[in-house]
This record gives sequence, structure tokens and C-alpha cells, in this order.
Amino acid sequence: MGNYFKKTDTEEVTLGFQPVNPITLNVKTVVMNELKANQFKGDNSQDPWEHLMNFNEACALQKRPEDTTEDQKKLFI
Repeated sequence: MGNYFKKTDTEEVTLGFQPVNPITLNVKTVVMNELKANQFKGDNSQDPWEHLMNFNEACALQKRPEDTTEDQKKLFI
């Protein structure tokens, strides 16, 4: 695997992934703490389905603005 973060052209300006319709969202502290406490490491001791269920529960605690979709909210979080 190559190093995709290595600069190949110092004159090139790259901003990385830029969403088409960026949103702003004030994420509750309790949601951020829940997500930080249950980060998925990918080893055999963790269940990926349980991790996704915890993520969905944490996302459900966060209200979303009317002009955003549920998918946009989850991608932002």
C-alpha cells in the first residue's frame, strides 16, 4: 500500500474530500463522549454489528436541522 498522504507536487493545492452541500451541526457533548468511549478498533474482541448499533443509538440522541438528511447527520458525526 502506498502512502496516500504524501505530497507528490508541492505546487498542488489539495483540500481532500469536499462535500457538495456541506452542513454545520452542533453535536451534543454526550453524543461525542459516547462515540469516543466506544471507538471500533477492528480486532476480534469487538462485534462490528454491536458497534454500528451503538453508533445509531448515539446518532439518535442528536437532533438534526430540518434542512439536512439523516445520512448527512451521520456522515458529519
